[in-house]
Amino acid sequence: MSRGRCGALLLDGHRTPEDVRRLAQQMAEVLVGRRAPEVLRAHLTVPVREELRRLRGSMVCAMAPRLTRVFHQNLGPDGMEASAVIDCGSRARVFAFRLRREEHRWVCTRLETDRRR
Repeated sequence: MSRGRCGALLLDGHRTPEDVRRLAQQMAEVLVGRRAPEVLRAHLTVPVREELRRLRGSMVCAMAPRLTRVFHQNLGPDGMEASAVIDCGSRARVFAFRLRREEHRWVCTRLETDRRR
């Protein structure tokens, strides 16, 4: 086990995997309107892609979105739930998503945001 900044032991697997964090960043970019959901086609189910298409640009962000936190919880070897906090300058925004492992990549199967439908 490794140690954190204050010398406390970190649990193995404590950090969100980089590919999940990258996907969260890309989804945040869609939500603020800086990326098209089609770019993420290989990492989204059709319903999630349609939801992102509908939500694209719905989160007002004066600057490029920056993830301040990504939390995850494993749901077995082939599943994960994650949530992300987006720094949008004067306001933080959040979204949560569920992933499953398919052919050596994570695919988002469900998305929830702090936007009302």
